[in-house]
Amino acid sequence: MMQSKPTLDTILSHRSIRRFTSEPITDEILNTLVRAGQQASTSKTCNAFPSSAYPILR
Repeated sequence: MMQSKPTLDTILSHRSIRRFTSEPITDEILNTLVRAGQQASTSKTCNAFPSSAYPILR
């Protein structure tokens, strides 16, 4: 069996959450999530858009 790799473990344990709370998140968490999304690979090899291109509702 293949030895565990952190990246593969993260991908394989992915789950989607469809229930949200009204609990606010900090600017630090929001900025980290936006940066992570901008760095993620795309299937269309698109360049990431600046965060100002995405409206974020709070």
